[in-house]
Amino acid sequence: MKKTIFTSLALIFVSMIGFAQTISNASFEDWTGYAVPGVGAGEYPTGWTTTDSITLANAGGNSATKGNDPFDGTYSLHLTSSQITYLGFPIKGPAIATNGIVQQVGASFIFNGGMADTARSKFFSGQYKYAPAGASDSALVSVFLLLRNGANRDTIAAGVMTLSSAASYTQFVVPLVYRDFVNRPDTCLILMQSSREGLNGATVAVGSELVVDSLNFFGFVGIDEMADQIKRFEVYPNPAQDYITIDAELKSAMKMSYAVYDANGRLAMEATMPTSKERIDISTLPSGSYILRLSGNGATISSRHFSVNR
Repeated sequence: MKKTIFTSLALIFVSMIGFAQTISNASFEDWTGYAVPGVGAGEYPTGWTTTDSITLANAGGNSATKGNDPFDGTYSLHLTSSQITYLGFPIKGPAIATNGIVQQVGASFIFNGGMADTARSKFFSGQYKYAPAGASDSALVSVFLLLRNGANRDTIAAGVMTLSSAASYTQFVVPLVYRDFVNRPDTCLILMQSSREGLNGATVAVGSELVVDSLNFFGFVGIDEMADQIKRFEVYPNPAQDYITIDAELKSAMKMSYAVYDANGRLAMEATMPTSKERIDISTLPSGSYILRLSGNGATISSRHFSVNR
């Protein structure tokens, strides 16, 4: 049974490498049909909520559909930005898929729910293709690890990444940045959208299409790794070409090192850091996405994502 029928489109707002948590229907192999009386029918990936029913019911057609162009398995998920007519007004917005639910409260939307997850994962990854219908459009992936705190939910970690044009399947890797260095989450909320903005956003282009498949989490952040030792940690420029600068400020002096992993979790380079600010030659790295892990006294302190673009 479909969890939520949307009434509008809205803005939604790799180290120890290994598998961390199972994502329900991560390759979108299972689908469930539904019908909008007097309008038509559609499908949604089982275990996920999409905008498909609202766009179908409001003259926008199907915005989330089953694709026959998988990275692996049999199917993929296609999300296509569209325009609907709502209360007599045209509204353009992204197609959205989430493993949680969305509720309308007045003129606002609140995302909640998600899958049960107690793992302190380091990275969220998947395969995607993206065809923007406008030059400035891009897709968006957001991940939140949450912990129930009475009537509220605290954010243990979060990661957000924009996705640019990709004609063939390309891996994305979203680093999860931790805010809580003590507790484990109880829920993971994943949001994926075909345009990074929401209702009538300036860059939203009707027809922009995001294809996703083969989602997974990998890596694990131990609680003892996350002692609050860091004041500031930056990696720049991003994207980079031949050099990056690692700039770290710690609360106490310690022997530091770094390791760079590619998008498949393979170690690409590593070295010690004589000082807390180092310029690193990356001219031998191919273009693509990378994760830099900073360690101090043998324990992981923090990680950052950067890309090489030549």
